[in-house]
Amino acid sequence: MLQIILFIKSSAVILFFAFLFSCNSSKTNPRAADLMSPPSDSMKEAMIKNNRQEMQIESAEIDAFAKKRNWNMNTTGTGLRYEIYYHGTGNVFPKKEDFATVAYSLYLIDGTLISKVTADKPEIFQLSKTPVPHGLEEGVTYMKAGDKAHLLLPKHLGYGLVGDDKKIPYNSILYYDVELLSVK
Repeated sequence: MLQIILFIKSSAVILFFAFLFSCNSSKTNPRAADLMSPPSDSMKEAMIKNNRQEMQIESAEIDAFAKKRNWNMNTTGTGLRYEIYYHGTGNVFPKKEDFATVAYSLYLIDGTLISKVTADKPEIFQLSKTPVPHGLEEGVTYMKAGDKAHLLLPKHLGYGLVGDDKKIPYNSILYYDVELLSVK
């Protein structure tokens, strides 16, 4: 429901600015270059204010999700929330261009299971090279082999505004229950 409200709110802001552009009385026949001109300072401020409000709502939703489950989450500068809930025996954090082997369950924040990757058929990806959601890659960098973690990804660290065209809708907050099996 919150995602629908955010979508409607974003759409309303876009329509408002489209209306403002169309009501430009100083030019009766605007050229394409005029329509592509940079937004005014007041428009920039309104867009920034709207984005901040949406991020605050999203952040509150993520925090409420974690609190309801009594998770003690760490928050990174990007907005990723993570909690290492089981410590394995590994002693090395993955770094750029290492290969990470993971097993995970991926959920929408409403609890819908999106996908499951098991330890007997794990996913292997190279950090900074293989296209995986940024939040998953970042979360793995805080783990050592054998660690298990909860990762909560804001929409910009998951599949963003468009989703994945399959099971993940636009503007989705994602939750990973991930195990880092190995680092090479």
